[in-house]
Amino acid sequence: MSATVTSAERSQYRGFVENQIQLLAKPSPAILWHYTTGDGLIKIIQTGSLFSTQISCANDTSEFSYARDNILAAFKRKRSTIGNQDAFALLNYIDAYSFPDTSTSEWFITCFSENRDDLSQWRAYGSGENGYSIGFNISAMMPKIISNKCSLVPVHYDLTTHTRLADAVANATLQFFVQGWESRRSSGITMDQWALSFKAAWIDEMTYLVPPMKHPGFAPECEWRIIHRLQTEDVDQMVYLQKQTLMSRHLPLKYGPADASANSGLLPLNEIIVGPGRRKEVSRISVTDLLRTKKYPEPVISVTMSGIPYQQV
Repeated sequence: MSATVTSAERSQYRGFVENQIQLLAKPSPAILWHYTTGDGLIKIIQTGSLFSTQISCANDTSEFSYARDNILAAFKRKRSTIGNQDAFALLNYIDAYSFPDTSTSEWFITCFSENRDDLSQWRAYGSGENGYSIGFNISAMMPKIISNKCSLVPVHYDLTTHTRLADAVANATLQFFVQGWESRRSSGITMDQWALSFKAAWIDEMTYLVPPMKHPGFAPECEWRIIHRLQTEDVDQMVYLQKQTLMSRHLPLKYGPADASANSGLLPLNEIIVGPGRRKEVSRISVTDLLRTKKYPEPVISVTMSGIPYQQV
């Protein structure tokens, strides 16, 4: 047997991760809100798509290092409880070789909040002025979430949950590693070869558990995320945006209601809120006309204005 992780082994890793995602699940609210800029809103309405973002290109990458650090801490806790020398070999490998960042990860996310009109999110995702909060009918989106090979998951901010999840990852990872090595021990490959191959496959699968974990300080965001793993057929649809500090990667995914025609481009919208700004009323009328232009049925989706006053800094 070679050092390469087999498809059956990958399936085993993936099954563990998907089970952990199920343990984190809870019923979603009827409406979830996606905060964006004016340019973002126009693209969403005109294309009938929501952009999913490669996780290293998200606004705040520290949240992903937070999840990674929790998992690494769980491996350190295992040192005092295991006696298997093969498992120790993996722990030593993890200590010796820093885990890579998420820049090459295949996981993409789209972010939502339970909060309809929230000042912190206007500031973080709406550029402070001329931002928009788009309310999506989640039950109408679910068929397309599934057909897009996505998962809708709540973000968890509880330290106890993070520790439980990280410990489960450490326990399963060591078990999978030892099982794989036992089947290869007499095949002529080295422990280092297996550790290198195993680590790459493990990171691919376990990164799925990064988006649902976020520092408790972000708890007021009440966030949910659609998580998508990039498929081979997705690559031709990728979109690239130059930001101030990096070029970001995105994948437009369509979430039209099941009863809409495939080419309608209509989204299951409940309401659009114009964020704090100096000329909210003009923007409200413009958004209403944008919806009419894209043939949303009359009366068009409710377009309202934020109750939070604009404050120029």
